[in-house]
Amino acid sequence: SRLLLRDMVTTAISNGLEISLDNKIEKIEKHRNYKLLSGSKENIQAKNVALCSGEGIKYFSTVETKTSYAPIAIVSGVTKHSKSFVELDYFTKNCINLLTKENGFGLAGGISISDRSKCDEYLDYVIQKHQKIESGMKEMSRYIGVKTEITFKNQPRGYLYHIVNTDDGVWAMIPGKFTLAFSMAPEFYRRVYNHNPKKYFKTISDNKNSSN
Repeated sequence: SRLLLRDMVTTAISNGLEISLDNKIEKIEKHRNYKLLSGSKENIQAKNVALCSGEGIKYFSTVETKTSYAPIAIVSGVTKHSKSFVELDYFTKNCINLLTKENGFGLAGGISISDRSKCDEYLDYVIQKHQKIESGMKEMSRYIGVKTEITFKNQPRGYLYHIVNTDDGVWAMIPGKFTLAFSMAPEFYRRVYNHNPKKYFKTISDNKNSSN
């Protein structure tokens, strides 16, 4: 997915995308024909604004969001006969998932937890359970992924994308699952411009000059 993202960034820049890095947006002001985004480094003037910053959406709109955490441990010592498995269960103790990679490495854990303080406790349990199966397994490192969802009253959790027009010309967007971003993008374009985006455009493979 990293190579895919690099190619997407390079292609977007070659087609006119401008990027402003390390520029925290402090506020969005509405003017008659445009929005003024006041940044810590520079200001940006735009006709439409898409808020795609996950947890940061709440600072610029009234959309309700929910944040959960996905603790994952990178492990070594996974034997060749080990197979990947994922069990999604109401009971956390049953979710000791393992995704095997090459050269004896794997990813363990990965369920969603609402309380960040319980992530390390969960990973400690997962590693302990796996080591009973494979004594040579060792934890190399761990990280906690952050998931943000847009929530609505009386609606169950889901992994669908959301496009919410929070104000005139201001949109809040969350792709749900990563793969749904490719459905969300053209749908967002249709809603803003009332016609389909073009299907064919010049694509460019990453040369690291742009994507870096």
